[in-house]
Amino acid sequence: MPRAGRTYHPFYEDEDLGSYHTVTAALDDLVGGYTFFPSNGLDPSTCGLPDELSLWTFVRTR
Repeated sequence: MPRAGRTYHPFYEDEDLGSYHTVTAALDDLVGGYTFFPSNGLDPSTCGLPDELSLWTFVRTR
């Protein structure tokens, strides 16, 4: 079920880092460091995350 009317949510462990209308927007913000940071202060843009959708695993939640 979409949260806040949006379908795509990058997660770090159990923390929701934002909500997006498209998977591309979520990916761009995640690898660019424009998402919320997890509570441990980790900056996602410094983690070497892949910027190609084909390299990601998608998980459908209910």
